[in-house]
Amino acid sequence: MDHNGISALFNRFAGKEIHVVENTRKMNIGGKEYTFDEVQPVKDEPTLKEMQKVANDNGLRLRVWFPGTVGTMDYRTDRVNVHVAKAPDGKWRVGGARIG
Repeated sequence: MDHNGISALFNRFAGKEIHVVENTRKMNIGGKEYTFDEVQPVKDEPTLKEMQKVANDNGLRLRVWFPGTVGTMDYRTDRVNVHVAKAPDGKWRVGGARIG
């Protein structure tokens, strides 16, 4: 499948809400306390389950990026990277999807 076809498969999810759990964490680094938010999807999150099925049905791997996510920067033509961000309405929503 070409990049345009893969983009079309996943761009239909753009703007869909992802249900998450948000936790505030504090960490002491070098004697200073830092506060940051951790975000993770709820168990069996329906939109992510549907996206995973689309990926599996098309021989692709799905990788979801929330703010602060760390991952490898290798490029793979069988992987779809989906970005999730907090929208102005306070809900977490699917952004764009890219091959890599």
